[in-house]
Amino acid sequence: MATTDIINFRATPEVARWLQEVASDQNRSRSNLLNTLLSRVLNPDRQAQLLEQIVSWIHREDEEHCESDYGDYLRGSLHGAKWMLQTLLGDSAKDRALEIVRKRLGKPIPHIGIRAEDGRGRLGWDSDAG
Repeated sequence: MATTDIINFRATPEVARWLQEVASDQNRSRSNLLNTLLSRVLNPDRQAQLLEQIVSWIHREDEEHCESDYGDYLRGSLHGAKWMLQTLLGDSAKDRALEIVRKRLGKPIPHIGIRAEDGRGRLGWDSDAG
């Protein structure tokens, strides 16, 4: 038998209104929507999924085409995905997700900096790379 915990919390009227709007749009109760959202958002494996996909694409692109424009686009996508995760859930969630990606792929996180003028290497320093 599955068990559930009941969690009560206070929300501003604005948050309650947004929650009700999204729940109504999806024909869900607010509690079902909250449970679904939190299950997705707080799961470290789910947090890592998009990052893992983008990182694997970058590695494949680099192996096949070495420093391509599409690889630069993918690096920008990785930057955006990391930024969004960090903005919504904080540094620790982003760092945990990147560690999951490193372990799953067995490869480093690529640098997201722009290409050097000679096309070799990346400018800047990306603390998440490696």
